[in-house]
Amino acid sequence: MRLRRITVMTAAFGLLCVPARAEARDISRDTVAADDGWAAYGAGTTGGAAADDAHVFTVTDRAGLVRALDGGSDTPKIIRIAGTIDADTDDDGDHLDCADYATDGYRLKKYLAAYDPRTWGPARPSGAQEEARQASAARQAERIVLPVGSNTTIVGLDRAVLKGASLQVRNADNVIVRNLDLRDAYDCFPVWQPNTGGLGDWKTAYDNIWLTGATHVWVDHVTASDEGHPDSAEPTCFGRNYLRHDGLLDITNGSDLVTVSWSRFAGHDKAMLIGSGDTATGDRGKLRVTLHHNQFESVVQRAPRVRFGQVHVYDNRYVVPEGAAVPLLARRVDRVGRPRREQRLPHPRPRRGRRPRQELERHRPAPERHPLQRLARGPPRRLQRLQQRQRARSHGGRGLDAYPARKDRQRRGGRPRGGTRRGRREDPMSTAEPMSSPVPIVLAGARGHGRWHLDNIRRLQDKGIVRLAGVCELTPLTAAEIPEGLGTPEQSADFGALLDTTGARIAVICTPIPTHTDLALIAARNGVHLLLEKPPAPSYAEFRRMADGVAEAGVVCQIGFQSLGSHAVPAIRAMIGDGVIGEVAGVGGAGAWARPEAYYRRAPWAGRRRLNGVDVIDGALTNPLAHAVATALALAGAPRATDVTGIETELAHANAIESDDTSCVRVRTADGREIVVAATLCAEDPDDPYVVVHGSRGRITYWYKQDRVLLQRAGHGPEEFEYGRTDLLENLVEHLADGSALLVPPAVTESFMRVVEAIRVAPDPVRVPDDAWRLLPDEERRVVPGIDGLVAAAADTLSLYSELGASWAFTTAHPKEVSP
Repeated sequence: MRLRRITVMTAAFGLLCVPARAEARDISRDTVAADDGWAAYGAGTTGGAAADDAHVFTVTDRAGLVRALDGGSDTPKIIRIAGTIDADTDDDGDHLDCADYATDGYRLKKYLAAYDPRTWGPARPSGAQEEARQASAARQAERIVLPVGSNTTIVGLDRAVLKGASLQVRNADNVIVRNLDLRDAYDCFPVWQPNTGGLGDWKTAYDNIWLTGATHVWVDHVTASDEGHPDSAEPTCFGRNYLRHDGLLDITNGSDLVTVSWSRFAGHDKAMLIGSGDTATGDRGKLRVTLHHNQFESVVQRAPRVRFGQVHVYDNRYVVPEGAAVPLLARRVDRVGRPRREQRLPHPRPRRGRRPRQELERHRPAPERHPLQRLARGPPRRLQRLQQRQRARSHGGRGLDAYPARKDRQRRGGRPRGGTRRGRREDPMSTAEPMSSPVPIVLAGARGHGRWHLDNIRRLQDKGIVRLAGVCELTPLTAAEIPEGLGTPEQSADFGALLDTTGARIAVICTPIPTHTDLALIAARNGVHLLLEKPPAPSYAEFRRMADGVAEAGVVCQIGFQSLGSHAVPAIRAMIGDGVIGEVAGVGGAGAWARPEAYYRRAPWAGRRRLNGVDVIDGALTNPLAHAVATALALAGAPRATDVTGIETELAHANAIESDDTSCVRVRTADGREIVVAATLCAEDPDDPYVVVHGSRGRITYWYKQDRVLLQRAGHGPEEFEYGRTDLLENLVEHLADGSALLVPPAVTESFMRVVEAIRVAPDPVRVPDDAWRLLPDEERRVVPGIDGLVAAAADTLSLYSELGASWAFTTAHPKEVSP
């Protein structure tokens, strides 16, 4: 009201004046307050407050700023920035772009051609174009890297902007940066790192502010962003967003006693990193940082990310614009799968000379990966579920709700009630209702993997859907081997007789691979429907005999590819159909598992291609990691035999077995796409398998054992989803009860059986040379050094092992006529 009165009076008297206001206070000699976080600890942080008049500078261009910084000297100094300073300028103030920095013949087009993973492989770039990139990068660094020395205050006047620069406080003490808009530390020459996480990514060099070995630093009222050149506008190269920016503010290499306050970090991927490498034990006892009253807006990760350190965090704000992809602010996952949550803690400020109370302490190092690298070889073994579901902007006219992720995910790894063995999940999503008359089930093969079926049958029996009527085993199960609650089912080694006496309506067959067809036909002749474990048969001829016999008998057969019961599969197919990742170029699959030598002694047929003249084909791609092959074919839209036009195989073994334990396959489809699946049972660091769909504008990665999907596309942050799963036995019961669609009938596994047939007729697997594998005595298993990265690279580049430089790999091409 008073302001209005003054304004009216001014107009009435015609005075050439405005309402009086106080002069803007000079903040350039401010020091951190005595209670303002870790920067106040000990001697406090005063910056250049002690500077004499000769070392107080007001600068308006890069040349003046460089002179004022004095090469990072320790002389107390105050530097006031006025207006906008562009670091990408020459000594005359003329703007420099990336072409001006490029030297020695560097061209991005040539660089991409030279180091395309399809031709270059998984090795780090070297040679003429990489050397030219390094020389060009050095020329840019000379202009934009600005060293800040001890006893320095840098303060912006009014709305000062410093763009294109990387302020680096290296091994300096007592520095203040305030009231400044830091924009676009743009890297003209990112480097391709093909082995990052076994997958590959673009690595950039510059943070807006980098504290390395710095102590007593106060960053206040600073805005840091990519404004001007957002990474979302950059193209996709080698299937990755061509990143131009690193961090906004990184605090690393033993930096200590830092307060970041009243600042804004916006429009960026990796906002703030606190900590160095995971082996940087010198960080312990340091990295004491306070964050308060900051805003993190539209950032994807690292808000902040802490390795070692004691981090005091309170009253920070996290902003997600309406309709944008939800950034991963509320959760971080490291390589071993422990979630690391961002905090908003209402802690009091610490007093000078005292440790902050209730600080968030991080004493144990936790490996960090870029979000696009972290999942390269598959997710962490003990990955915990996302706590926030992701939304995103529309996908070709459809929002992400069109591909709904499950809202009520069950805890994986729970024990079914009464079960004697840990189950895969307590209750997969399903629409089945308890039936008035439970369906009688006979299980053939109740040991080994059959124990999982016992637990699953128990779960469905508790729901009133099925009843275990009989168990077919050569040696009857003991009472201790039957999960509590399943009663005393009839047992017999005579499968046909057991079906007759129990009145079974469904048979679950989980027996050795060569027995599948004969047992399935026995069930079919008895009018009993089937859940048949994968692989359905050891040859295409046996598969056709089984499938045709079942169809002729008029019974229903479900093939036990549980991954195809995941709701993620139709969701991914919908994303592909809507063009979310552009034109699909191919599909890769990766499985890096480990098996002890005893695994191949568990049964006479284990690790065999043939036994007593009968096909077995118990190899990495056909049995333990068969899901990777079948799922890749399904996501590629190539389930039928006629969808396959050619197959190449590379089969090898490090173990003393007849079959393969380290193999890869390339399938060419009728629509011109390639599917490459690489597998090993000799991994150095076993991890969950996955399938990745490569598109012209992004990729979709699916960890089929976890029903988890990662969507990465140009112009967007990574989006992660979880889905439910329909149990295949439950689906079979529903199909019989109400005609619900059968999820995995034999017809949708025809192309998989084409792969099995190609492996069957291929030459015997080659032996991995003795100097290319080693034995882990403690685990009694063989590993092939480097195979984990090779598997990941094969899936990422759609290349076979031999094309990636594996000297022991040998390719066999199979024409379309490989199947009968």
